[in-house]
Amino acid sequence: AFGRPLGEAFPRLRCSCGDGALCDAPEMLAQAVYNHAGLSLNVDPSSNQVQHEEREPLQCNPTTRFTKRAAMIAGMASIALMFTGVIVAVLVASRPWIRHVRTTSLKTEDKSLAFPYRTDAAPGFLLVSQDSKTHVSGSLPQQSSYVGDEAGALASTYDGVPWWANQSEAEQAEASVDDTSDSGFEEGAGDLQPMGQDLQPLSESAAPPPDLKLPQGDVLPCGTFIDQIDYPGNDLGPPFHISSAEKCCQTCALKLDCVAWTMVKVNRLCFLKGGHPRGALTAVFNADTTSGMPTQVGRSIPTITRKAGQSIFCFSLMLPWGYEKGLLQMQYRTGASIFGCDEYAVYSNQKIQVAEGVITRIVDSNLKCKMGGEFKTCLNTPIFLKVWDRILKDNRPRLHDWSVKVDPDAVFFPARLRGVLQNHQETPQGIYLNNCRLGLHGPLEVFSRNAVNAWSYGRNACVKHFRTVCSGDCQWGEDMFIDQCLWKVLKISRVLEPALLVEDHCEPPLGWQDCQDPGKVAFHPFKDRDGYRECMNNAEAPLSGMYK
Repeated sequence: AFGRPLGEAFPRLRCSCGDGALCDAPEMLAQAVYNHAGLSLNVDPSSNQVQHEEREPLQCNPTTRFTKRAAMIAGMASIALMFTGVIVAVLVASRPWIRHVRTTSLKTEDKSLAFPYRTDAAPGFLLVSQDSKTHVSGSLPQQSSYVGDEAGALASTYDGVPWWANQSEAEQAEASVDDTSDSGFEEGAGDLQPMGQDLQPLSESAAPPPDLKLPQGDVLPCGTFIDQIDYPGNDLGPPFHISSAEKCCQTCALKLDCVAWTMVKVNRLCFLKGGHPRGALTAVFNADTTSGMPTQVGRSIPTITRKAGQSIFCFSLMLPWGYEKGLLQMQYRTGASIFGCDEYAVYSNQKIQVAEGVITRIVDSNLKCKMGGEFKTCLNTPIFLKVWDRILKDNRPRLHDWSVKVDPDAVFFPARLRGVLQNHQETPQGIYLNNCRLGLHGPLEVFSRNAVNAWSYGRNACVKHFRTVCSGDCQWGEDMFIDQCLWKVLKISRVLEPALLVEDHCEPPLGWQDCQDPGKVAFHPFKDRDGYRECMNNAEAPLSGMYK
């Protein structure tokens, strides 16, 4: 205190007496301080600074009122300690595992974090796992609330209705669930259970999962909110209705494998996000959503903001029978093919759980086609017209620069595709990439956003046009139909890109099945899992992580 102005030097003096009582000098006068502390005080009139010289201290002589105050404080502290002890004993008795929890800092891996919260009934702890294998260690991650101009360039203003809001009540109630579409899972796939009663219809009565109970009272506020940002993919299950973005975030905080969340503002649907199949989520501009991460409990996931022209939406059509479900499940586990895109979707004519959070979106078709036409191929144009009806109804392509149709048996590398797309710029009319000099082939089809818009408005005109030209059904596969429609009728820019695809029906080079050409985006077909895996491994081996 010495060396400070007199008025600040001794606002209040408190000393400890020999018997544990407290005495103090409430007066701020120098003389009162002198009497209690045994100091000789002088004030320099020129500087108004306190000067002193030590004297023999006076004996502490507390009054009765200070002794009573100390006794009252000590009594209250004892009662509080007893009450806390009872609460801890009750918690430990009812949950023995709490005895083994170590509270530690965020810089320690493989421990548990205990975050206190208050309730109206009693104090407690919100226990959150900190697993170094699935969560980022270190200090709390910082998430900027501003994603940058590039996110705005990813998509035009989203003016459609999201896919999850488009299900009719009849579709929700009557959609069948198929759990027998694959003759057998690959070893280790047994945890991918078919969708059953746990999948809630997307109705107003949808609620958070029953095992996630939000604590009552004050909790740690949500760590990160970013408005008009969507985190597609990595869903931990079907969405559910919730009252606010804060509660969506708190629900994520209670689910130990949840690292991010997205809430649709128009119908308050909450999507919880995990750390798989993608190790990082793409932040996509979407005016209808709010997203964030539960950083208040030390969990997050890296995010990516794509440069303009680099965001891709990928989808596959899956037959509910045969080998395709097994291939897609393997791709999900390894984060391969469409599951490496910025957003992915799987379509079928039944509601089938392919993996955790990957549930097929229903197409109004039996998915059966006959063989025929000039090239003796599957005449699947009516099927894919129905698929596109659903895709356009979902409206997700409008959030991305490119939409990519990928057959399940195509070994596809999204990172390589982004490298190719750097050479192709969007045009006002739209652009699509031709993958074979003989004409567009169906295993990998790439359309820009404007091309998808043109297709959405012009496909019915193409149906009428070719019915007239062919005097009925032209008996084409979907790839030839969409190629002729975009190119000849809608006048969309068609660019040959030979790097897109190597397949057996487009004059492949000798030895193409070893998949060792690092310049190719996709190889087709590989219909069994062993062959698919071998092709994928061979394609990645010589690159030494170039496309990781």
